Amino acid sequence: MKRLHQIALLFAASALIVSGLAFAGDDAWFDMENCTMCKNLTKDPELIHHMTWQQLNISNGVIAITEVDAEYADSYASCSAGMAKVGEQAMQGKQMPLCNSCMAFGGLMMKGLESERVETMNGEIWLMTSDDPAVVKDLQKWAARNMAEVAKMHPSEG
Repeated sequence: MKRLHQIALLFAASALIVSGLAFAGDDAWFDMENCTMCKNLTKDPELIHHMTWQQLNISNGVIAITEVDAEYADSYASCSAGMAKVGEQAMQGKQMPLCNSCMAFGGLMMKGLESERVETMNGEIWLMTSDDPAVVKDLQKWAARNMAEVAKMHPSEG
């Protein structure tokens, strides 16, 4: 269950920054409206405006840093719990619509990606690593795409 919770929180971190906007079409990288995982992010429409997030490359993977304003900690926890439930269902083989970012990350997990989540006073730090250089390359490509998609939608946030 801890691994599912970690998967769900990473999905949350990677998608929250897009401010709840749905992207239309089959090529949607993030899709808050149709992705079963990402739908959890819109339950509290104010949450995404009260957090910061970034993904940074490290030698063997990616580190994700999320900070949430204290008054939205419960909302973030609720969102994460909903995503964990979806992650559990996916691991049990339930078919559901997912955006391209979520599908890509799930594929990385299936390739043996390791993750470790560390709670901080106002958020979390998440290490995603692999000893396999091909998985590291794909993970870093995924993280770069996440950040590029965010930058397209919110140029002022970089």
